[in-house]
Amino acid sequence: MPRVAVYISNHGYGHCVRSGEVIAQLAACRALKISVCCPLEQGLWPAGLDARLSWRREACDAGVAEDGALRVDLEATEKALRAWKLDYERFVDAEARRLRGAVDLVIGDVPPAAFEAAAIAGVRSVALANFSWDWIYAELGLVEAAEDARRAYAQADLLLELEPAAPMPAFVRRRSVGILGRRSSRDRESLRRQMGFGRGQRVVLMSFRAVGPPVFALPPPCDDIVYLVAAVGARHGGRADVLELPANVSYAELLLACDIVVCKPGYGILGDIAASGIPALLVDRAGFPEDVVLKRWFAAWPAAKTVEASRLLQGIWIEELRDLLSAERAVPLPVPAAREAAEVLASYLG
Repeated sequence: MPRVAVYISNHGYGHCVRSGEVIAQLAACRALKISVCCPLEQGLWPAGLDARLSWRREACDAGVAEDGALRVDLEATEKALRAWKLDYERFVDAEARRLRGAVDLVIGDVPPAAFEAAAIAGVRSVALANFSWDWIYAELGLVEAAEDARRAYAQADLLLELEPAAPMPAFVRRRSVGILGRRSSRDRESLRRQMGFGRGQRVVLMSFRAVGPPVFALPPPCDDIVYLVAAVGARHGGRADVLELPANVSYAELLLACDIVVCKPGYGILGDIAASGIPALLVDRAGFPEDVVLKRWFAAWPAAKTVEASRLLQGIWIEELRDLLSAERAVPLPVPAAREAAEVLASYLG
């Protein structure tokens, strides 16, 4: 039975979720043994993979440090990179020993150490990415970290390039696989009835985690608008127009059922928006180089607007919201990347 080792970046949920989608597609056509190194919880992956998984919660890169949800903390990032570099050689050597003779393919999204460890172990490796850390660090002025990442990436056998992509010149060979997103097969109206939404209600999904400092405040109540939030709590003052996210509905189903999503830009949400056609209100972030690429894509999306972080936090964004509510839902785009990436990975397994 083929054995794959998956390494996932220490940078938010998006890398973990999309890697899970690809591996689920691969596992649907091939019997596999899967080992995962990721700092996040296994529950972010499709439950159907549980019996095949060995999950190790461990960081395999430094990523970037954030000050809240909307700003890069450059000083903390530099500190994290210095600490990671002290441990890098030990980590790579330990992973090479773990991989040698025990794994047929390494898949990385996209910690540089995964590809160096695979090369030392004599195992082929494939990257899955829409940006790479050498490019991010170079854009942030972290020259040494960028060069370290570039050298490691050059050892990968192939890059599966997600669209839209930042420049990733460190990878010698690449194949574009399109947009990666999740699409619900449910009927929108029956899903809305299941969730208790009225026929005339406009439902706004506030796609922000409940942890950390507040990112938004809600506008004054309107008769026809309700808001779905991660945790109602005391912050929203017992408002009747605020509902807590249901626990038994997938994110793809939420996007299908709702009329607007309010979110920060990121690859994961971009792919899911493309798959669902939902209009999106994007909050500005500071210091994220990938936002240039992501915003270029959203500029061409028929139903997307941007709101300043200060306006979102003060609750003075009803004008932007009303503009989007008057827009038509977009035609969903093809999101073939998980399937196409799985087909390429299957060919690597023989």
